[in-house]
Amino acid sequence: MTRSSAFLACLALVFSGCAAAGTAKKASPVEWGFSFHAVPAFDVGDDGSTSVHPLAGYNYLNYDGGHDNIYQLGGQLRRSMVDSPVWYGGEFAYDRFTSSTDGATESELSWNGFNLGGLIGYELDTSFARSSVFGSLSRIQFFGTGGFDGWGGWLFKVGYEVQPDLFNR
Repeated sequence: MTRSSAFLACLALVFSGCAAAGTAKKASPVEWGFSFHAVPAFDVGDDGSTSVHPLAGYNYLNYDGGHDNIYQLGGQLRRSMVDSPVWYGGEFAYDRFTSSTDGATESELSWNGFNLGGLIGYELDTSFARSSVFGSLSRIQFFGTGGFDGWGGWLFKVGYEVQPDLFNR
Protein backbone atom coordinates (compact mmCIF):
# COMPACT_ATOMS: atom_id res chain seq x y z
CA MET A 1 0.00 0.00 0.00
CA THR A 2 1.43 3.37 -0.97
CA ARG A 3 1.64 6.22 1.48
CA SER A 4 -0.97 8.27 -0.36
CA SER A 5 -3.53 5.44 -0.46
CA ALA A 6 -2.98 4.69 3.24
CA PHE A 7 -3.43 8.37 4.01
CA LEU A 8 -6.64 8.54 1.95
CA ALA A 9 -8.02 5.42 3.65
CA CYS A 10 -7.42 7.02 7.05
CA LEU A 11 -8.88 10.32 5.92
CA ALA A 12 -12.06 8.63 4.66
CA LEU A 13 -12.69 7.13 8.11
CA VAL A 14 -11.81 10.25 10.12
CA PHE A 15 -15.39 11.45 10.13
CA SER A 16 -16.58 8.18 11.68
CA GLY A 17 -14.11 8.03 14.58
CA CYS A 18 -10.53 9.14 15.06
CA ALA A 19 -7.78 9.16 17.64
CA ALA A 20 -4.64 11.23 18.09
CA ALA A 21 -1.89 10.06 20.40
CA GLY A 22 1.60 10.60 21.62
CA THR A 23 3.57 7.49 20.64
CA ALA A 24 6.76 5.81 21.78
CA LYS A 25 8.56 2.80 20.29
CA LYS A 26 10.97 0.77 22.38
CA ALA A 27 13.34 -1.27 20.30
CA SER A 28 16.75 0.35 20.71
CA PRO A 29 16.79 3.21 21.58
CA VAL A 30 13.36 4.63 22.51
CA GLU A 31 11.80 6.80 19.79
CA TRP A 32 9.06 9.38 20.40
CA GLY A 33 6.42 10.77 18.06
CA PHE A 34 2.72 11.01 17.31
CA SER A 35 0.00 8.94 15.70
CA PHE A 36 -3.41 9.28 14.08
CA HIS A 37 -5.89 6.41 13.82
CA ALA A 38 -9.34 5.99 12.32
CA VAL A 39 -11.30 3.64 14.58
CA PRO A 40 -15.05 3.77 13.88
CA ALA A 41 -17.21 1.95 16.45
CA PHE A 42 -19.73 -0.80 15.74
CA ASP A 43 -21.63 -1.90 18.87
CA VAL A 44 -22.31 -5.64 19.08
CA GLY A 45 -24.60 -7.50 21.47
CA ASP A 46 -27.83 -6.43 23.08
CA ASP A 47 -26.42 -4.40 25.96
CA GLY A 48 -24.02 -2.24 23.88
CA SER A 49 -21.09 -2.90 26.19
CA THR A 50 -18.99 -4.58 23.48
CA SER A 51 -17.80 -2.89 20.29
CA VAL A 52 -15.72 -3.78 17.24
CA HIS A 53 -13.44 -1.11 15.73
CA PRO A 54 -11.80 -1.42 12.29
CA LEU A 55 -8.41 0.32 12.47
CA ALA A 56 -6.40 2.30 9.95
CA GLY A 57 -3.49 4.23 11.41
CA TYR A 58 -0.22 6.09 10.95
CA ASN A 59 2.58 6.47 13.52
CA TYR A 60 5.48 8.92 13.05
CA LEU A 61 8.53 8.33 15.24
CA ASN A 62 11.54 10.64 15.27
CA TYR A 63 15.11 9.61 15.98
CA ASP A 64 18.40 11.50 15.85
CA GLY A 65 19.13 11.74 12.11
CA GLY A 66 15.86 10.46 10.65
CA HIS A 67 12.36 9.15 11.23
CA ASP A 68 10.31 5.96 11.18
CA ASN A 69 6.76 5.43 9.90
CA ILE A 70 4.43 2.64 10.97
CA TYR A 71 1.26 2.18 8.89
CA GLN A 72 -1.41 -0.06 10.43
CA LEU A 73 -4.53 -1.93 9.22
CA GLY A 74 -6.42 -4.12 11.65
CA GLY A 75 -9.04 -4.04 14.33
CA GLN A 76 -9.87 -3.62 17.98
CA LEU A 77 -12.37 -5.36 20.25
CA ARG A 78 -13.50 -3.36 23.28
CA ARG A 79 -15.68 -3.98 26.32
CA SER A 80 -17.11 -1.42 28.74
CA MET A 81 -17.05 -2.16 32.44
CA VAL A 82 -20.49 -2.35 34.08
CA ASP A 83 -21.71 1.01 35.45
CA SER A 84 -18.33 2.60 34.83
CA PRO A 85 -16.83 4.88 32.18
CA VAL A 86 -13.77 2.57 32.00
CA TRP A 87 -13.33 0.28 28.98
CA TYR A 88 -10.64 -2.23 27.99
CA GLY A 89 -9.81 -4.20 24.89
CA GLY A 90 -7.34 -5.71 22.50
CA GLU A 91 -5.81 -4.75 19.17
CA PHE A 92 -4.35 -6.72 16.28
CA ALA A 93 -2.99 -5.08 13.11
CA TYR A 94 -0.84 -5.67 10.06
CA ASP A 95 2.03 -3.16 10.17
CA ARG A 96 4.25 -1.70 7.44
CA PHE A 97 7.38 -0.10 8.88
CA THR A 98 9.64 2.27 6.95
CA SER A 99 12.75 4.02 8.19
CA SER A 100 14.41 7.02 6.53
CA THR A 101 17.71 8.68 7.34
CA ASP A 102 17.69 12.45 6.74
CA GLY A 103 19.85 13.42 3.75
CA ALA A 104 20.55 9.82 2.71
CA THR A 105 20.75 9.00 -0.99
CA GLU A 106 19.81 5.33 -0.61
CA SER A 107 16.19 4.17 -0.48
CA GLU A 108 14.39 3.82 2.80
CA LEU A 109 14.40 0.52 4.66
CA SER A 110 11.08 -1.28 5.12
CA TRP A 111 9.65 -4.30 6.93
CA ASN A 112 6.25 -6.02 7.17
CA GLY A 113 4.93 -7.28 10.46
CA PHE A 114 2.14 -7.12 12.99
CA ASN A 115 1.26 -5.83 16.42
CA LEU A 116 -0.79 -7.42 19.18
CA GLY A 117 -1.64 -5.68 22.40
CA GLY A 118 -4.08 -4.34 24.92
CA LEU A 119 -5.67 -0.98 25.54
CA ILE A 120 -7.59 0.72 28.30
CA GLY A 121 -9.60 3.92 28.24
CA TYR A 122 -11.83 6.25 30.18
CA GLU A 123 -14.96 7.57 28.46
CA LEU A 124 -15.40 11.30 29.01
CA ASP A 125 -18.76 12.91 29.72
CA THR A 126 -19.21 15.04 26.59
CA SER A 127 -22.42 16.10 24.89
CA PHE A 128 -21.15 16.29 21.28
CA ALA A 129 -19.92 12.70 20.80
CA ARG A 130 -18.57 9.69 22.65
CA SER A 131 -14.93 10.47 23.46
CA SER A 132 -12.20 8.87 25.56
CA VAL A 133 -8.67 9.19 26.79
CA PHE A 134 -6.76 5.95 26.31
CA GLY A 135 -3.49 4.12 26.60
CA SER A 136 -2.25 1.08 24.71
CA LEU A 137 0.75 -1.20 24.79
CA SER A 138 1.44 -3.53 21.85
CA ARG A 139 4.15 -5.98 20.97
CA ILE A 140 5.37 -5.27 17.43
CA GLN A 141 7.18 -7.87 15.35
CA PHE A 142 8.68 -7.32 11.89
CA PHE A 143 10.04 -9.94 9.51
CA GLY A 144 13.33 -9.68 7.61
CA THR A 145 13.44 -9.12 3.85
CA GLY A 146 16.23 -8.54 1.34
CA GLY A 147 19.03 -9.79 3.59
CA PHE A 148 17.93 -7.81 6.67
CA ASP A 149 17.02 -9.60 9.87
CA GLY A 150 13.62 -9.18 11.46
CA TRP A 151 13.23 -7.36 14.75
CA GLY A 152 10.67 -6.67 17.46
CA GLY A 153 9.85 -4.08 20.06
CA TRP A 154 7.05 -2.38 21.97
CA LEU A 155 4.67 0.36 20.80
CA PHE A 156 3.12 2.57 23.49
CA LYS A 157 0.39 5.17 22.83
CA VAL A 158 -1.43 7.64 25.08
CA GLY A 159 -4.09 9.79 23.47
CA TYR A 160 -7.58 11.13 22.92
CA GLU A 161 -10.29 9.81 20.60
CA VAL A 162 -13.70 10.92 19.36
CA GLN A 163 -16.36 8.35 18.37
CA PRO A 164 -19.35 9.95 16.61
CA ASP A 165 -22.34 7.60 16.80
CA LEU A 166 -22.82 7.46 13.01
CA PHE A 167 -23.23 3.70 12.63
CA ASN A 168 -25.42 2.98 15.66
CA ARG A 169 -28.53 5.06 15.04
